[in-house]
Amino acid sequence: AKGLKGATEKEGGQGGKKAAAAAAFEPDECSHCGVLQRVGEASFKRCSRCKLVRYCSVACAKQHWREGHKNECVSQSQQL
Repeated sequence: AKGLKGATEKEGGQGGKKAAAAAAFEPDECSHCGVLQRVGEASFKRCSRCKLVRYCSVACAKQHWREGHKNECVSQSQQL
């Protein structure tokens, strides 16, 4: 494995953990407004109750809750 890592770094130019992280990056999408998370940006916050939806801001979380997420949100212990 060590030899492969060295070969990748020499051939690809960027290799290593940063390249692997960038390649594996899948942006979060705000469950309210649909905005996508940018590379290098802090991850979006999850609903503290169900942990299934993500939000780009507190304002989006509050608005989504008021618009009906509170009616479909179930705590993790009840999801099992």
